[in-house]
Amino acid sequence: MKIIKSFILFLCTAALPCAMLFLFFDEELFILLLCVYLFVWSLIFVFIDKFILMTLEAREVIETDEHELFQSIKNLSYITYNKEPRVYLY
Repeated sequence: MKIIKSFILFLCTAALPCAMLFLFFDEELFILLLCVYLFVWSLIFVFIDKFILMTLEAREVIETDEHELFQSIKNLSYITYNKEPRVYLY
């Protein structure tokens, strides 16, 4: 279900720029610009969390940095049978 919602959100956010490219450019240039735009927007859409963390200059918490926080997260993930999440500080 999350994949379907993400795909619908991607299409909704890409629709207006694609329509504007269609209106302003001829057929060959439109196809080229459309491919470039969809490729770049796909990368941004998929990796938006990484871009935000990079902009905030966040760093991943390791065991030696915040020992108590790291241990409590590790224990909670062990109790709930989840894999250990990555935690970032900014």
